[in-house]
Amino acid sequence: MASFVPQRESKALARPRINILMLSGGGGWGAFGAGFLRTLHDRPAAPTFQIVTGVSTGALQALLVAADDYPALEQQYMIESEEELAHRVDYLDVVKKGYRFDTDPLRQRLARLLCTGPGICPMLEKIARNTDLRMFIGMVEASSGAFKAIDISGLARSAYPAAGPARKDQIARVAQCVVGVAMASAAVPVFQRPVRLRTGPNNQYKTYLDGGVRYSLFEARIAQLAAAMQAPATAAAGGGAGGGVGGGVGGADVTLYAIRNGPTVVRPATPSPEGGPAGVDAKPDAGAVALRAYSTIVNQNELMSIAGLRLLDPTGLINVATADGYASKASEKCVKTGGEDTLFDPLFMKCLVRWGREKAATVPWISLSPLVPAPREAALRADRDQ
Repeated sequence: MASFVPQRESKALARPRINILMLSGGGGWGAFGAGFLRTLHDRPAAPTFQIVTGVSTGALQALLVAADDYPALEQQYMIESEEELAHRVDYLDVVKKGYRFDTDPLRQRLARLLCTGPGICPMLEKIARNTDLRMFIGMVEASSGAFKAIDISGLARSAYPAAGPARKDQIARVAQCVVGVAMASAAVPVFQRPVRLRTGPNNQYKTYLDGGVRYSLFEARIAQLAAAMQAPATAAAGGGAGGGVGGGVGGADVTLYAIRNGPTVVRPATPSPEGGPAGVDAKPDAGAVALRAYSTIVNQNELMSIAGLRLLDPTGLINVATADGYASKASEKCVKTGGEDTLFDPLFMKCLVRWGREKAATVPWISLSPLVPAPREAALRADRDQ
């Protein structure tokens, strides 16, 4: 059974530790993670993260975590209208254009966050200067189906190197690339405008999709590679063994912190405002059915991603936070007010922000129990018993 207290190693076994924050997809549900992270950051005993990975809405969150701007992170989800982030495309144009929502307003919002003017990008510089942290965004290459992990910290440092002045000729290009990668990671097929980026040795355009198509969370092996990049000195020391991330990266151990931007159960379809049947029952058009099917599939993918972390890392320290309880908490129940095809519901998102704050202030993490006893802990117990 899972424990509700984050797992910690015995002091006798303590080694250098790398904390990895893994932020899932979830669209408007990212409001939960935003409120959670803001409050968690303000707590005195909050963990310090050396690696941050993000997929879809988690990719947008990861940018602001890497810039250490938690108030701005929360503010991005406190919208007054869906139009602030996306424009609806008429159903008659969906087949021709290939998407239901044009997220250009979100792209412009993100570009303004990164840069305040031509060649003036304080947020991008903050990401580059945060040398204690490395941040990755995941997206899927449509043609191959391959999951791509993009080193955003490395990109930022190509414009703002640790030694020497900023490379002014690179700043605008890098900022545009970061915005493109973040938008690609959040490009839900059919629902959101697809993103095409020039990549590869031939600098050809390729189409990229929401990273959640493959992984709602970065899988453990990718996180392990990221940790090795962040701590090359300890990795070279050759301290730890073990098959999973928790077994160690070089001389350091790793703790995974995963935030599921959403619940672990499938949310019931939203009834009509008049109390009638849900949209998918009352009017099962292509948009309503597709959105409902996609949300159900994504929920299953989320659960498989969390389970996959434990299967790939049977004994490591894994702490998880989810939006479970959003509709049953005594203080305030979060209920969607828009229709089934609403992408960003302002009132619902504001409620989720408050729920995230409440969870972070009370019981922030659920620690996943190991599948088998950790080898080093078992050895220590054996030594004590002799």
